[in-house]
Amino acid sequence: MGQNVSRVRQVNRAVFTISGIMALALIGDSLLYSVLPIYADELGIPLVMVGAILSMNRWIRLISNPYAAKTYGQQTVFKPVFFSILGATASTALYALALGVVSFLLARGLWGFSYSFFRLGTHLVVLQTSRPVLGLAMGVTQAVSRLGSAFTVITGGVLIDLLGYQNGMLLLASLTALALPLAFLLRSQMKTVSVDQEGEDGQGENVSGNRTLSTLFCLVAALVTHVVGDGLVASSLSLLLRERIMC
Repeated sequence: MGQNVSRVRQVNRAVFTISGIMALALIGDSLLYSVLPIYADELGIPLVMVGAILSMNRWIRLISNPYAAKTYGQQTVFKPVFFSILGATASTALYALALGVVSFLLARGLWGFSYSFFRLGTHLVVLQTSRPVLGLAMGVTQAVSRLGSAFTVITGGVLIDLLGYQNGMLLLASLTALALPLAFLLRSQMKTVSVDQEGEDGQGENVSGNRTLSTLFCLVAALVTHVVGDGLVASSLSLLLRERIMC
């Protein structure tokens, strides 16, 4: 028990900060998967376009991921993360305006662009601050960042029911904006990271050289998992529940 506590303490505070930023940024995206299929008619969106809208961010990331990598090669973590928070806030606010299919596609594109920087920035913070416990630190980022999704699943639908679609989305956009002060906290934490950690490559968690799974297999498995879980199930579950309730 004491050893586990000691390992957790080796995870730099910056890892928790960037994970909290991700948690707030994911709020609008997670809720949209739940409410868009239900409110599509009310928002003037053909049901056939719901899937296109929800998947738009993933297509954009095919373009924005290399750009994010190039940007982080020239910038510190702070600026890309800061502007990505603005992008996440703006995209959720655009969901609230509900100006039609084009506005939703633009909002999803903006979110996809922002998410590329969030995801790569999170990995960079872990690598730069917590090399001795890389596996644990990556687990922390996933656990903490997905708290935003958990919050949305539990309370987001209730807020929409109580406040209405537009007011509920605007409230969630304001919650995402709360990540802005965390970006400044992250900047100060990254400045205190010891430069000595740059030479600790050999002290991190070693990956066994005996690979049991090929890279191609892992990529295909990840593709199938995301297509089924984040794609088919997440985008169709709320619509299925509505049909069952109305029957």
